[in-house]
Amino acid sequence: MLAEKYDVFLLDLDGVIYVGNEILPGSSEAVSRLRKMGKQVYFLTNDPRPGIHAKPDECITAGWATANYLTQNSITCVHAVGTEGLKVLISWGLRQL
Repeated sequence: MLAEKYDVFLLDLDGVIYVGNEILPGSSEAVSRLRKMGKQVYFLTNDPRPGIHAKPDECITAGWATANYLTQNSITCVHAVGTEGLKVLISWGLRQL
């Protein structure tokens, strides 16, 4: 079984877990099975939305990755063009410096 070979699974949401607002058949059950096996599951997305049970620290978004990059590289002055959620995450990252 593929799941036995890996400790961590990175799952894209759009097109893998759901399409549009519809959860794909079997995807929720597959995530539950991975968790029961003790696997770490992370969700990658540019467009977070409801549909799968996930803790905030299991979600990796473009905004989170940007904030993390800024923090790790001591970048303190930026002008972000994007959604309000992206701006909030980037602002949060800059405050961590």
